[in-house]
Amino acid sequence: MPRLGAHKKTRVDIKGGQHPEWDGEVRFTIMKSTAANYRKLEVSCYAQEPRSEDLLGKGVVDISETLRTGEFDGTFAQPLDN
Repeated sequence: MPRLGAHKKTRVDIKGGQHPEWDGEVRFTIMKSTAANYRKLEVSCYAQEPRSEDLLGKGVVDISETLRTGEFDGTFAQPLDN
């Protein structure tokens, strides 16, 4: 999957403890290419501690349907790769 350098972060739920809440909106500029490798979004999840950021997991989301319809407001139920 090509890396285009677009990195975005959501806000940290400082008081979230073991059950943080993620409900941030993130917007990206998407290329008009029809190539399948431009229809995937890599998502990584980190635990932010005072002195480090630990990778909890990452996964790849197929955004083809979102690009076809123009929007998505929901969740993706898929296991993350560690």
